[in-house]
Amino acid sequence: MARVNKKTFQKILDRIVDGESLTQICKDDDLPSDRTVLRHVQDSEEDFEAYMKARALQAEKIHDTMMDMWNESYPIDVKEKHTEILRRDKTSYWLDKRRTQLQPRGSLRNKVEDKKESGEITIRWGDDNG
Repeated sequence: MARVNKKTFQKILDRIVDGESLTQICKDDDLPSDRTVLRHVQDSEEDFEAYMKARALQAEKIHDTMMDMWNESYPIDVKEKHTEILRRDKTSYWLDKRRTQLQPRGSLRNKVEDKKESGEITIRWGDDNG
C-alpha cells in the first residue's frame, strides 16, 4: 500500500483540479487508497486546506464545463428539439442546485472576510441591581 507523502499528495491534488474523482485517481497502483488519502487529510490541517482548495478549483472547472455544454449550439430540427430541451433543462437544474454541494465552503477565496458572521445573543435572568 502506498503512503501519502508531499509529492504523492500534490499529484493527487493536481488530478483533482483537472476534474478527476478521488476514487478514480486512487485506482492507480502507485497511489494510496482513497480511504488513506481522506484519513491523511483529516489528520493534517495544512493538507486539509490544500485539499479543500483543490476541490473548490475542481468545482469551478466542472461549472465551466457545464456552462460550455449549456452554451453549445446545435442545429435543432424536429427530431432533435426534444433532446435539446431536456439537455438544457438538466444542465440548468444541475448548475442551480448542485454548485453549493461541490463547494461546501461556498467560496473559491475562502477568506475570513467572506464568511458569514454569526450573531451573539445574551439572555440574563434576575435583578441586575444587586
